[in-house]
Order: sequence, then C-alpha cells, then structure tokens
Amino acid sequence: MLKKVASVYNEKNFYMKEMIQMIRIKRALLRALLFILVVFIMIFTVTGVVYASPLSEIYWMSASGAGVGPGGTAAIQTYLNNVGYNAKRYQDTSAYYVRRTMNNDVVFAIVTHGNPGRVYCNGGTTVSANIVLNDDDNYSLEARFGSGDFNGMKFAYYGACYTARTDSTYGNLLQYTTATLGAKSALGFYNAVSDAHATYFETKLFYKLCQGSTLANARSYALTATYDKYGSYGEVNSSRIYGNSSTTIYPIN
Repeated sequence: MLKKVASVYNEKNFYMKEMIQMIRIKRALLRALLFILVVFIMIFTVTGVVYASPLSEIYWMSASGAGVGPGGTAAIQTYLNNVGYNAKRYQDTSAYYVRRTMNNDVVFAIVTHGNPGRVYCNGGTTVSANIVLNDDDNYSLEARFGSGDFNGMKFAYYGACYTARTDSTYGNLLQYTTATLGAKSALGFYNAVSDAHATYFETKLFYKLCQGSTLANARSYALTATYDKYGSYGEVNSSRIYGNSSTTIYPIN
C-alpha cells in the first residue's frame, strides 16, 4: 500500500515538475518575443521604415478628353518612383476623381488645358479654386476641402495655360492650393504656353526636383534647358511659384 501511495506521489510530482518547466519555457518565449518587438519598434522609429511611400497622383488629358496629351507625365512618374514615391498616372479622368483624393497627395500634377482659376478634365468637367454655384460641371477645391487640408502636400503642378491667373468667379488655383489649403508650394503658367515647350520644361523641372533641388532652382534649370533646346521659351518663362520657393520634394522626410 505504501509503495502504491509513493508511486502515485512520484507520478504527480513528475507531472508538476513538467508543468512548471512548460510554464518557464512559455514565459521565456514570451519575454523573447517582447524583446524582439521592442527592437523592431525602435529600428522602425529611428529609420522611418514604418511610413508608406508618399503618394503622388499625376493626371493628363488626351485631345478627346479636353486636354493636350501626356506631356511629360510619364517621365514625371518615373522620376518620382525612382526616389521613393508611390507615383500613379491617370488618363482622361473626370474632375470629380481628380479632386477627390488631392488631400492625400504629397506631390500632385496635372497636364491639360486651363483658364484662369480652373483646369479642364474629361467630359468637359473642370476643377476650380472657388465654388461656382451655376456651373454644374465644375468641382471646386473650396467645396470639398478646408483650411489646412493640403498641409501634407509639398508641391502641386498645374501644367496648363493661365493657371497662375486669377478669375473673379473661379478664383486662383495656385493661391488657393497654398495660402488657403496649406500646400507648401505650387507652380502654374500665367500665359498660354507651347505644348512642346511645356512638355520639355516640366520634364526638366521634375528631373531637377528629384535630384534634391529647391523649386526655385529647378524652375531656373528647366527654363535654361528649354531655351537651350528650342531657342525660345514658348512662354514657359511665365511660370509662377506660389508658396515657398525653397520647397524640396527629395529627399523624402
């Protein structure tokens, strides 16, 4: 009888020791996992790996879509992607969709026809600065966004004629984008520009921006390059910068 009791006791003691050992192993594993997690958080915080690639949306309108063709948008997309942006390019998009996600863009660009205060998009729709109640085809920045909604935007390129001008009804896109909505900088043209000259200018502009130049220096470089190629400016020298001309879009920070 005593042997049987001793055997039961030893068996229970063995199982207790196994349970204690398993608990110790689980605790050790948990501590190791917590340590690894803390290390990863520290690394990500220091290096900035936790941040997704900044978004850039680039739009162009074909002749059938009220635009001037792709211009330099393919090169712009390539330059931005090469330095870490998530650059997306869209063709013949309506103004509703062009405007819809502008507040998510770090760099925004559109190449199309323009008039003071607005740019033309697919289907005869337009994006303007100000609300225009009697224009059902117009989608204004004022109607969708409020003060500071573009604080995350470094640069907006309105690659269209007359976008640097003010219209008493439609407003001024560059001024509204920067002064009201909070984008760091914007560039557009005061006069009507040659399509060929504008294509070359915008290609060189973004090439230099993606090398780390300030907007002012990139504009100067693009103007010189355009003149050297064509022997004229084609009115791209009517380009105007609104906001901070010292803005850079690379390196990404």
